[in-house]
Amino acid sequence: MIVIIYGWHYLNFGYFLEYFFYKLPVTILLMRLFRFLSKFTFICNIAFLLFVFFRWIEMKKPVTGSGDRVIALPFLKDLVITLGFSAIIINLLMNIFYFIFLIRGKLKNIAVGLPVINFMFLLLQIAYFFFY
Repeated sequence: MIVIIYGWHYLNFGYFLEYFFYKLPVTILLMRLFRFLSKFTFICNIAFLLFVFFRWIEMKKPVTGSGDRVIALPFLKDLVITLGFSAIIINLLMNIFYFIFLIRGKLKNIAVGLPVINFMFLLLQIAYFFFY
């Protein structure tokens, strides 16, 4: 019984973090998460370009049959459309975080081109969704 109680603290999530990220400050962990989310945002932006391309292809096809049918999409195409459509929200949030990190002076650990490219994609997405 003593061994079970003694070994119980190993299931604690705080012990897990302390074991794998020993002596890493919290700011380093947050910056790693921020870099991951920046790369994920870039992937969503690429999915947005594919989403626009797929929509352009669908608009060029001639309409056959009734317009109320739903066409089944393959899994990958469906995933690209979902990520591409939600990219504007993800990109807007990341650009807000870029601005906050820029004001605080902690944007040094991110590649310089990534925030610029994501901001340009945000302008493109705003123009596409609101003015096109």
